[in-house]
Amino acid sequence: MAAMNADNEVFLTVALPTDIVTRDYRLQCLREADGVRSVVVEEDRVRCGPFVLGDEAAVPPLLYAFACAAADAGEDPVVTFDEAEDCLEFLRAVAQQRPGAAAAAAKTIAAVERSISDSAPLPEADRAVHEVGAFLPHECSKIIEYAEAHGLERGARHAAHATTDVSCFDVPQLRWVAAACSERVVPLLAKLFGVDDLVLADLFVARYAADGQRALEEHEDGSPWSFVVPLNDRFEGGGTQFVELEGAPIFRPAVGAALLFSGKNRHRGVATTEGVRYILAGFVDVRKGFVDKRKRSRSRSPPPESSPQSRKRARGAAASPESSQNQGAAAFDACARAARPVLQQLAGMPDDRARLAQAVLDAIPE
Repeated sequence: MAAMNADNEVFLTVALPTDIVTRDYRLQCLREADGVRSVVVEEDRVRCGPFVLGDEAAVPPLLYAFACAAADAGEDPVVTFDEAEDCLEFLRAVAQQRPGAAAAAAKTIAAVERSISDSAPLPEADRAVHEVGAFLPHECSKIIEYAEAHGLERGARHAAHATTDVSCFDVPQLRWVAAACSERVVPLLAKLFGVDDLVLADLFVARYAADGQRALEEHEDGSPWSFVVPLNDRFEGGGTQFVELEGAPIFRPAVGAALLFSGKNRHRGVATTEGVRYILAGFVDVRKGFVDKRKRSRSRSPPPESSPQSRKRARGAAASPESSQNQGAAAFDACARAARPVLQQLAGMPDDRARLAQAVLDAIPE
């Protein structure tokens, strides 16, 4: 848990074990650690620090503090990937809780990520970058249209490496894009990188502009696999640069083509120097152990009709066949109206889906 002080200083608070020997040993390690000026025991927890965000010199002491907090009695604290991941989670929470410190936290996160990369270079197979077709140009234009109609906001969801974006899961007119990516992009990613059972974990439209957020700093994604789809052209600059590949190449795929890569392949968004650049960005995770937080949060949402009258109807006696038929027709009409934007998209496609979608559209009452 992060406790924030003035400026960009943070303290780390961790739970202490009940075993007295291990507890005392961890406290001793923290008190002897370089760069940790204060160690205060608060009942079953210890608060240590301060650590200065944005200062690379603070990264080794912070990582070592996590190692001390996990050390077994009599063993030297060692920073493993588990401690590094715990540190990243801590820093992301700081960035989320304190927007004013987000930029400094992002620098510290990048430094921790670099230390991980230096310790475990990316496997050669995961250094590949692939381009595949994903969306038609008119689909890309519609994605931009719906995203702008809803509005894009900076830092609302990705505090550590903030982008000006909107989630496709939060905009009804864009949910079809997630389904399309799961069908068109994720299977190709799995095939090209030789991995199985992947799931689309996040999907959002991001905007870069010469007179707004121009670029995104060097970083690694929080997902094992990622993809980026350019949604427009007619801008200058832009592109995705992979900073640790030979020559630090910049990729600028055609509109609608998906760039597939490992999320741990360090990259950055190159500055847009003129005009506005839109991309569709997706994070892909391994299904095993993945928790869909969107689904869990939606399952707790109240039903659309939650008035006392509607609840009374739900508890009432069984409806007559005639009323059931009327209610079924009304339900179909309501669902069809809600699906109208997706159906309109499908109706513009050059295949059999267009004919079926148009037939449903013709049946929907105005």
